[in-house]
Amino acid sequence: MNKQLTILLSLTFLFLFSSSVYSEEIEVKREYWGNGKLKSETHYKDGMKEGLRIKWYENGKKKSEGNFKNGLQHGLWIWWNKNGTKKISKKAVLKNLAFKKEVNSYETEAIASEMKNDLKVSFEIYIDHYFSISEEGSLEFKLEFKTISVDLNDDGIDEVIVVTIGPGLCGSGGCGYSILQKFEDNWKQIGSFFGAPIVGHGFKLSNIKENGYFTIFSKNKYSGYSELNLP
Repeated sequence: MNKQLTILLSLTFLFLFSSSVYSEEIEVKREYWGNGKLKSETHYKDGMKEGLRIKWYENGKKKSEGNFKNGLQHGLWIWWNKNGTKKISKKAVLKNLAFKKEVNSYETEAIASEMKNDLKVSFEIYIDHYFSISEEGSLEFKLEFKTISVDLNDDGIDEVIVVTIGPGLCGSGGCGYSILQKFEDNWKQIGSFFGAPIVGHGFKLSNIKENGYFTIFSKNKYSGYSELNLP
C-alpha cells in the first residue's frame, strides 16, 4: 500500500513539474532573407518577447543583439556594421509616455492635415448606428483627442501620437492610434497600432532605435507589451 502511494505521489509530482516546464517553454520565431539566410531570431514566452533577439544583415553578418524582459527591451544592446566591425553598444532605458487632453496648435495642425478620413469614418458610423436627436432636434456627435508630442527620430522635430475617441473608434480591447510626422509643410502618417485600453496608461518609449526611430511599446490587457517599430 505504501509502495503504491509512493509511486502515485511520484507520478503526480512528475506531471505537475512537466506542466510547469511546458507552460514556461520558450518559443523561437525566425525570419529569413530572400537568399535563405537568417534575418532575425526572437524568443517569446507567453506571447511576449522574452530573452535574446539577434538580427543579421543580408550578407550573413550580425546586425544587432539584445534582450527582452516581460516584453520590453532590457540590458545591453549591441550593433555591428555590415563588414562585421562593432558599431555601438547601449543600455536600454525606457520612459513612460502619457497622453494629455489639451491639444496645442501644432498637434491640431497634424490632426486636421492627416486624419480627415478617420474623422469621416467615425461620423458615418455615428450616423448609421449611434446618433440621437436631442429635444431641440440637433445631432449630438462628439470626438475627443488625446495627444503626445515627442521626437521619435532625434531630429529635433516632434512627431505627434494621437488617439481619437468617438463612435466606432474604440472597443473593449483598446483604441486605434496614429503616429504623424511633419515633412516640410506636409504631415504624413508613418505608423498606426491598436492597444492600450486605458488611454494615458501603458505606453513606454525606449532609447533603442529600430529603422532610425526610437521604439514604442504599448500595453493591452490581453497580451502584455507589444513592440512598435517605425516605419
